[in-house]
Amino acid sequence: METKKVLHVVNNFFGTYLYSELFSALAKKKVDQTVIVFSRKGQETKFENRSELPGIKIININIKRVYRFHSKLQAKKIIRVLEMNKSINFKSFDKVIAHTLCANGSVAFELFKKYHIPFVVAIRNSDINFAYKYFYYLRKYYNRIVKNAEKIVCLSPASEARVKDSFIGLSRLIVNKTYIIPNGINKVFFDNTPLPKSKIANDKTFKFIFIGDITFNKQIFKLIHYVSKLKSEGVKTHLDIVGRKRRGMKNYIYYQLFLKHIKDRLFIEYHGFLNDKEKILQKLNENHCFIMLSRYETFGLVYIEALSQGLPVIYSKGQGIDGFESLKSVAYGIKSYEEFKKAFIEIRKQFNLKSEEAIKVANEFSWTRISEIYSNVLL
Repeated sequence: METKKVLHVVNNFFGTYLYSELFSALAKKKVDQTVIVFSRKGQETKFENRSELPGIKIININIKRVYRFHSKLQAKKIIRVLEMNKSINFKSFDKVIAHTLCANGSVAFELFKKYHIPFVVAIRNSDINFAYKYFYYLRKYYNRIVKNAEKIVCLSPASEARVKDSFIGLSRLIVNKTYIIPNGINKVFFDNTPLPKSKIANDKTFKFIFIGDITFNKQIFKLIHYVSKLKSEGVKTHLDIVGRKRRGMKNYIYYQLFLKHIKDRLFIEYHGFLNDKEKILQKLNENHCFIMLSRYETFGLVYIEALSQGLPVIYSKGQGIDGFESLKSVAYGIKSYEEFKKAFIEIRKQFNLKSEEAIKVANEFSWTRISEIYSNVLL
């Protein structure tokens, strides 16, 4: 089989291990990969710690923060630097994969115009809710990227629906070339698959867990209100919260309000930030249900990680993993307390069956399976 030569463009390489896991899985499919990473000054150390991907060439370019506000100029700058350094022979690539629309898709589009390399672009929440929303002076340019992309990737059916709603006049074009390809979870979650959990007695404490950033978007106060109300109605409940504050004054204020809010709530236990996957596995296995009610969520890997450990999940309807048919029996999209309570009752009543099904459906989100889809459909 002929080796496919692919150029990835990704600006958030340091923020997550997701990309390195995808690239490693694709390498096993005999895909020849080069990765363009563009970062802010000062991230070189992080780059060195995360650049050990055997057989994959990774090129890091420092870009000044000012370019963030004009992705077209940023793209031209990146290509110009690479051409001057003779780091890449662009004509040798069969395909470019841009892992976001606005920042990465701009590079792919400029390469398409200059070297005629077909490109695939992934559209994420950050594209729709930030760049496309606020950089109105670039909307026509972003529309051109969508029009010229060979294929478009959305991470979930819910994400595809938001994309169609955002790109008015292009929805038919988008539908015809969009593929729903989710993210995968780390192998450690499959290597530590537990036995399905037992039934929960009515007099036993039902344990919820949240893992995520303590930010306005995650609606942590709404989550606490729902669990508190359930407790006030006579249900024995406990809530584990794992997470950290993010940078910025707004997030700092929100975090301080959160700490004050949970201070006297004895049924809530806050564990801070856990970066160790073994500790995360332990916390998941101590609980019965994962809940995260994000205002906006492109996908939400943590939902799948929880499912892999036998926990049914509750999420905001229309966000994240909403729309996956295979998850309907173990993942509950809600918009109100009434829907939350209904989901809780159903989960508790059939907990052992739900736990068994959760473990089973999580297998669809292995990087081995997802890299197969990338290889067969996109390349």
